[in-house]
Formats: sequence, structure tokens, C-alpha cells
Amino acid sequence: MPDPFLDPILRRIDRAERTSRIRTGLVTAIDGDDVSMTVDCSGDILTGVRWYTHYSPTVADVVDVLNIHNQWVVLGARDVAWTAPPTSYDGTVDLDGTLFYGVKTESTGAWVWTVYNSARQGRYTDKYVDFTFGTVGAFPNPTTVLPDGATITTARLLLTRSTAQIAPTGLITPRFWQHTYTSAPVGAPTYTGTVWSPGTIALGESVSWEIPSGWLAAWLAGTIRGFGCYSDALADHAAFTQLTTRLTYTAPIL
Repeated sequence: MPDPFLDPILRRIDRAERTSRIRTGLVTAIDGDDVSMTVDCSGDILTGVRWYTHYSPTVADVVDVLNIHNQWVVLGARDVAWTAPPTSYDGTVDLDGTLFYGVKTESTGAWVWTVYNSARQGRYTDKYVDFTFGTVGAFPNPTTVLPDGATITTARLLLTRSTAQIAPTGLITPRFWQHTYTSAPVGAPTYTGTVWSPGTIALGESVSWEIPSGWLAAWLAGTIRGFGCYSDALADHAAFTQLTTRLTYTAPIL
């Protein structure tokens, strides 16, 4: 039975739905003879779609489509690609360690260690005394700071050489080692594995080198706790104002 109050409201709602719906879809085909196109709206296929003259249709365009009196008309293309939503994202994190700075007086052979915000390696001598320097950097395990499910894409060691250099002033080669320390060594430092000498560095220069894959695997596994620099050669004497790590990773969007 007709309802004189409700029926006009329902007819107005129906007209509004039929005459003003806007949808977004992907142009999948263009019919030049019929001057129409086919648009895929998330699996709902619209055929016989027309377009305004300001728009030049192209297959794979993402378009907004307006329903006018039961006729679908393309308003225009969007400036975004029609792709599936991303399932992962890329990130970067810098892991700063605690730097333990050690110096040995050659006349006594005793090592003294302190927490310091710089690193040093090599041997320095003057006419009175010789000193040998070493550094241990204790870094957090990457698994404690990376997002769940993250995959490391690169791991790099970052280094900046101090300009407050006594000798030598030319290029030097950093001598890196692995270690298992979480606090300052007692006495002479004990490093693991073999030395890694990735290149040279000038006064004031900042460099980064990719950490060897075996070192990264050991760091992730917790069998080493970080990296240090040490040498007892005069030619390797250098001070560094920065010794840190940088990780890039890919993580799933949860």
C-alpha cells in the first residue's frame, strides 16, 4: 500500500543514488568506434563509459567516474598509479654504541680505560714516552631496535677522523676488530677474529663502509657485542670523533 509520506522520500534517495554516485576505477579498454571505455571498479566492470572533452583517455589510467542519470561519465584521471597497497616499507636507524677508550703507557705496560665520546688507535711516541691506543664500541643488538619482521638490507660503520691530529697527518688506515665486551676491558683488550682494514681516511673526512656479512651475522646472533679499532703501529695513529653504525631495513606493514 502506498505511503504518502515515506514514498516521496524513498524516491528522492533513489534519484540521488542514481544521479550522483562517484566511483574510482582503472581504464581497461577504449572503444574508438563507440567512443566509450571500460572501467574496472574493484571487479565491478562498467562498460559504455563516456568522458569529458578535457580528458584524453588512456588504458591503465586511474579515473573518477560520475553517474549522471544512469550514465557513467569519466571526470578525469588521477595523478597516482593504480597499484596494490604496499605491504612493506623501508627505514634507516643509527645505532650509537658506548665507546670505551683505552691507552697503554709503554713504560709500564698498563692499560687505562674510560668511557669517551671519541675513538683512537695506533701508537704515538715523543722523546719521553710512548702510548698505544685502542677503542671498544659496545653496540645494542639490532634485533632490539628494529621493527618486528624487519630485514636488514645494509649495515655500515660510520667514521669521522679528527682534525686535532698530532701525527701522522696523511692518510691512515683504520684497523677494525670484533669484540664481546659490554663494559670496559680490564687490562689489554682482547679482540676476536681477524682485523678488517676497509680503506683509508684523511683528516676531517667522514666515511662509511659496509660491515662484512660475517660480522653482521655474528652481531645479530649475539656472539659479538660490537666493533672497535686498535693498532700498535705508528703509521696507524689516528683519532676519530665518530664511530657508529647505520642500518637500512625493510619491514612489513602489519
